[in-house]
This record gives sequence, C-alpha cells and structure tokens, in this order.
Amino acid sequence: GVGKNLHDHVRANLQFTCAEPVTMHQLMRIDRIASAMLQAILFRSGPGASFPAEAGGFTKIMDNDPTPDAQWYCFIGTSTNRVRLTDWGEPDDNRNQQFAIGTVLLRPRSLGEIGLRSGNPYDAPLVFPNLLACDEDVDKLVVLAKRATLLSQQASFKGLLGTNLSGTDKIDSESGWRKWVRENVVTSAHPVGTCK
Repeated sequence: GVGKNLHDHVRANLQFTCAEPVTMHQLMRIDRIASAMLQAILFRSGPGASFPAEAGGFTKIMDNDPTPDAQWYCFIGTSTNRVRLTDWGEPDDNRNQQFAIGTVLLRPRSLGEIGLRSGNPYDAPLVFPNLLACDEDVDKLVVLAKRATLLSQQASFKGLLGTNLSGTDKIDSESGWRKWVRENVVTSAHPVGTCK
C-alpha cells in the first residue's frame, strides 16, 4: 500500500587525507565560493562549473548479477569539509586536504516505509528507511568497501592519498567489516517506490 516499499540507494564513503593541494579545501572559503560561482555563471569555466565527483563508474558486485548494481565515485572533498570565512587559524599544511571514494548500492533489498505523523498535512511524515535490514545488502557493501580499500592502495594513488581516515586499511575480520558498514552507511537521499 501507499507508504510501503521505500527504496533508496545506500552508500558508504571511504575518506582519506590528500597529500597534494588538489581538493576542494582551498575553495571552501566564502569569498572563493562566490568567485568560483560567478566565474561559472559568466564564463562556464573554473571549479564552480564542475561537479566535485570527478570520476565514477558502475560495476557488478557479484559475477552472476545481470547488470551493474554498484556505483563508484571519487570526490575531491569529504563530509568533514566546511565553509569558512577566512584561513586564519588554519594549519599551513595539507591536513585539511581530503578525498573520498564513494561506494553506492544501487538496488538494495532492504525496504522501508513512510507514514503520516497526524491528520495535519503540514506535519512532517514519519520515515523509517530500514537501511541494511537485509543481510545481502550488508554483504554487498562489505565487498564494495574492501574493493575501495584495495583501490586506494594502488600505485596510481601513491603520493596522493595519505591517511585512511575511515580505518578500513586496519580491519582484519569479517565481523569488523560488517561493523564498519553498519556504522558508516548513509542514504543517498534518492527515495522512491512508496506510491504503489
């Protein structure tokens, strides 16, 4: 019925420090954001004219999957980036340069639901996303997190990526991977399916 069958893409991001000043950090100052957006609007160029997920792709998680069911992206910033007014008090090194490898499960099996909080149409609805209710979703996100960790250790990232802030390079057990996924999964805010 209406409100049931809530689907959403779930994701888990691995976050890293970046050893080079190539991320969004230097842009995350209010005056630089305004300048970049103005350049993008007037000249269709510069950092404001580009989406910060610079690379991405789709893959199959399991060989027997008929179509890709995972999305990958590289994001030149992390969820810890924040807009600031000035650089005063900021360290003069690359500690705030950060990078993320995102993994997204495109067709999770877990279903949630939404409902009415009251008879007042202006009251916010009740939302029960029910992420990771299905063990298969956890299993697939574990595979993605392991692959993303291996990707981060490839030669092409050497000298660019620094510390693995997510700690996935130190996980040594299946239960540890499952715990990491459960603690780090978030919604992609792409809810669908409840008007059935």
